[in-house]
Amino acid sequence: MPELPAFAERKDDLDSWLLWFERFATTSGWPKESWDTSLSALLTGRALETFNRLSQTEATDYDRVKKVLQRRYNLTEDGYMQRFRTCSPEEGENPSMFIVRL
Repeated sequence: MPELPAFAERKDDLDSWLLWFERFATTSGWPKESWDTSLSALLTGRALETFNRLSQTEATDYDRVKKVLQRRYNLTEDGYMQRFRTCSPEEGENPSMFIVRL
């Protein structure tokens, strides 16, 4: 089992967390075929519930799992558009940091 902190939906942004997970898995040399297993061990709350509703075939396909999770958390084209329209600088964030976050 990977030594990574579990996804905590109350404090983690799923999109950023998945990017971090993928970078960690890649730099650690994990074969992509095992990412679904490692990911499932790190999911909690709604993300874990969503994963558990997948068929066995879907649950063993990392790209499919990622897509389903993104849809569950509204990380879709419409969801991103809504986030973009309502986004504002966070406290202590300079303009460059804000642009990168956009």
